[in-house]
Amino acid sequence: MKQFYLLALAGMLSAFQLNSQTLSAPDPQGVFGGRVLAIAQADDGVSPTRIYFATESANSLFYADVNYSGGRPVFDSVHPVPSADWDDGYGSNIQQVQAFHTTMEVFFLAMGTVYKTDPSATSATMVQGMVKNFIIEGNTYLAVLNGAMPSSNDSLVWGSISTSGTLTIGGGLDLTRQFNGPPQMVVDPTTMYLKLFEPGATPYQLSINQNINSLTPSASITSAVNPAPVDPNIEWMTFGVSPTGAWYVAGGPAFGTPPNTDRKIGISWDNGATWTTGDFNLPGPPGGVPGQNFQFTAVGALQYGVYCGRAYSDSIGAPGSWTEIGRLFTGNNNKANDGHVLIDSRSQSTVYLTTNVGFGVSRYAADSVFGANEGLTAVQVNGIDMTPSFATGYVASKSGIRKVEAFKSGSPIWTDPIFPQGDGSPYFSVAMDPTDSNTVYVGNGRVYKTTNGGVNWNLVFDPMMGGSHGATYNYPRVGTRVTGLAVSPVDHNIVYATYELENIDDGGIFISTDGGATWTQELIVAGSPGKDVDATDVVALDEGGKSVFYVSLKSDPMTSGYSGVYRMEESGSGTRTVTAESAFGATDAVLDLELTDNADTVLALYYTSSTINPPVRVYMKDIATSSWSFVVGPNGPTPTALTSGGGQLFLALNNEIHSHPIDSILGPWNLAYAYPIGTRIESLFYDELLVGTGTGLYAQDFTNNVSVIEVEPTEVVVYPNPAERMIHWDVEDDVTLTNLMGRDLVQLRASAELDVSQLPAGVYILRGEKIGVHRIIVR
Repeated sequence: MKQFYLLALAGMLSAFQLNSQTLSAPDPQGVFGGRVLAIAQADDGVSPTRIYFATESANSLFYADVNYSGGRPVFDSVHPVPSADWDDGYGSNIQQVQAFHTTMEVFFLAMGTVYKTDPSATSATMVQGMVKNFIIEGNTYLAVLNGAMPSSNDSLVWGSISTSGTLTIGGGLDLTRQFNGPPQMVVDPTTMYLKLFEPGATPYQLSINQNINSLTPSASITSAVNPAPVDPNIEWMTFGVSPTGAWYVAGGPAFGTPPNTDRKIGISWDNGATWTTGDFNLPGPPGGVPGQNFQFTAVGALQYGVYCGRAYSDSIGAPGSWTEIGRLFTGNNNKANDGHVLIDSRSQSTVYLTTNVGFGVSRYAADSVFGANEGLTAVQVNGIDMTPSFATGYVASKSGIRKVEAFKSGSPIWTDPIFPQGDGSPYFSVAMDPTDSNTVYVGNGRVYKTTNGGVNWNLVFDPMMGGSHGATYNYPRVGTRVTGLAVSPVDHNIVYATYELENIDDGGIFISTDGGATWTQELIVAGSPGKDVDATDVVALDEGGKSVFYVSLKSDPMTSGYSGVYRMEESGSGTRTVTAESAFGATDAVLDLELTDNADTVLALYYTSSTINPPVRVYMKDIATSSWSFVVGPNGPTPTALTSGGGQLFLALNNEIHSHPIDSILGPWNLAYAYPIGTRIESLFYDELLVGTGTGLYAQDFTNNVSVIEVEPTEVVVYPNPAERMIHWDVEDDVTLTNLMGRDLVQLRASAELDVSQLPAGVYILRGEKIGVHRIIVR
């Protein structure tokens, strides 16, 4: 089994030496989608409106223009915002976006700083620092700031934004609380008072009792006596205020609550004095998290509609009135999920929302959901497995499962996203039966199996509370992840699944010897089934006709006899011999396991918490001699991924891929490719080095011997840049101009100039054999 996790595209223009480069620039493989975090809409009342949204990707911000034909919104394709894309370093850190209607700009919060930009800007402009959260209402800007000292309370500042988009701070006041994280900021439409809500089992609410458009430092501040219903099983996560001033809260099960606990809605018409509560009672198993915000229609003061995540009520949100968005039609598996939701500023019947695939549009009173992901290069590819011939493969991502056929034919065929049994949770692992490409296992917190090439799927293992095996293992519904899957090449009925739990709990190693029909846990340190060890990966191989699995674990310095790698040899009768590999100890975390192409060597990516320097090593076990050797890794941060191919080891350190000859333990590592700073490579898969990324799936060719070209690329200047008409360079070359999604726009032979006057303003990539790779800004 080979896997790879999150990486964020980019690489086309990072600083690198092309005369010593060993990997080509990434070649996009055409998988659209992504995980959307927050949504805002800019509407100047004249132009088409513009939707901005943040993603959990190095392509941090996207936008799409919305036209209104016959009063109905027509959604354009999605584009990255050039000043907040893969080479700008914001990554998945943008959690809040707000639009300013007059200038059609987007303001966004990243790592404590508010910035603003628009699609024509080449860089984002800093607006304010020390910010926990902010909102824009009309031309009024409101922000909660961190206190000046670690023990200080937070403060509130306000200001106005001019018609040119310039913020002028008008004043501020000290708050009576230091919020644990960004508070939700909600304006009561009946009073125009600002509410600050801190989620939790015992939430907290502050009210700034003055109109936000005329705030003064003397505004009174009060805290709500009952900001949410009292329920020991619920954490109240989301707050809103209706057009009539009613308070709404939504919550999900607290950790350790009974497995049948559902998400709940609470409504108060008297400022929290009394509450009406009920379950959302949506399709699927109970539990999970609620939507991130509330949205209310303006149909009428007494009969408004309410949206929260994937839930919709046409009856003011009353318990028993909630239905699932898209209950009549869901296009291309764009199933609504419990993320952000936004009602269109000009069409009350149109809602923008997050989906399993990425970004969606709902119409007709939430009856339908249509995908709007063309151009959304923000898929987090989490795992891949392919047949040796690359005829068939499967990709696991946070946006579903994709199947590909004829991958290396030049015209690969990708399926639409697949969600086994409608399960929209992010997928992390995939493994194909080595003897039958139609039999595939995929994992998120559960394990699913198909025997007919992805047409139908069966749930074969679910150790979470309320799941098919939850009574035995009692794993939490949130934070449980399948880190690895492997099928024996000797006996395809033997399947391993490794689990990791977030926070302080530990996962485990689970084994089926009958093709997933039944499962048992192989305990390492625990005395009874349940939470045992956090296992990070698993590989399967044939050792002399025996089914052998190697399992890697996170470090556990507090547990005697603990090891970073275990060898497990199956007997063929349901039992096995478990051996701790003596090369590893309790302080040694093994983060990734791989096999060489001919499966004669196990590779282990090692990182130690002890004082060894450098702490990174790649261990190699020769199966024939059962001996381990290692190569000292390069200095740098904690490594994230490992693979091999073409006689080389490939090691990922944050944004860099390093290579080293696999047949030598001596000599330095070579920087094979550097992605932009902020990119995090989580794993790699070799044959032409497939790379799963935060923006999609990419391929990079490797060449052991790179010829020296006649003109050093670092000496070629492309000018003028930025450009409006013609760009030039000083040597004739065959060049290709692509957009940031990797699509070829222009190809020229033996040319030294290019006319860009007909291109839309934006950022493009110019690549040539002699001139190298250049970022071109067109105005």
